[in-house]
Amino acid sequence: MTRLLTPLGKHSGRPACLAASVLLLQALGNPASAQLLAANTPAQSTPAPTRASSILLKTLLKQWESEYHATIFYESTLVDNKRVPVPAETASSLAERLAIVLPQANLQFKELRENYFVVTSRTEKTALLSTTATAAPQDIPITGRVTDSKGEPLPGVTVLVKGTTTGASTDAEGRFSLNVPEGSTLVFSSVGYLR
Repeated sequence: MTRLLTPLGKHSGRPACLAASVLLLQALGNPASAQLLAANTPAQSTPAPTRASSILLKTLLKQWESEYHATIFYESTLVDNKRVPVPAETASSLAERLAIVLPQANLQFKELRENYFVVTSRTEKTALLSTTATAAPQDIPITGRVTDSKGEPLPGVTVLVKGTTTGASTDAEGRFSLNVPEGSTLVFSSVGYLR
């Protein structure tokens, strides 16, 4: 048998035997060849499984307020330090996204009006429903400016909510501001002008 030189200069028949065994196993199609190659192949490291990423609920709500140009009311104690899984982008409306995320934090929401939401704990659901059923409609802040046909401001114009005594007067620039119930009609009156 022919001896091969190893890097250290010694003769050894072992590498030749190993090479011949591998060639013979490959020729036979024996599954042992795969095992032999697997045993001599360095193991590849597999990445460790990643933990599902999560986000602070408060951060997510602020992001959605900006994205949807909405207002989300909540008590800071309800959302502080609560983390939720990062939601998939499957929902298109803010209400749909809130409906997916909030139950995971044992919270719920109610849409007060378009783009105005309130977040409460799930245990407060019955209290919230009974309160909103008996509560008067919320007032909406209204601001405006009264001008004549030429665009000049009209000071001293009385602005009243129709059928009530709630109202305001315009300032020197014709501007006014008041809070009115949703769906109200405003009546403008001024000396020298017809209604």
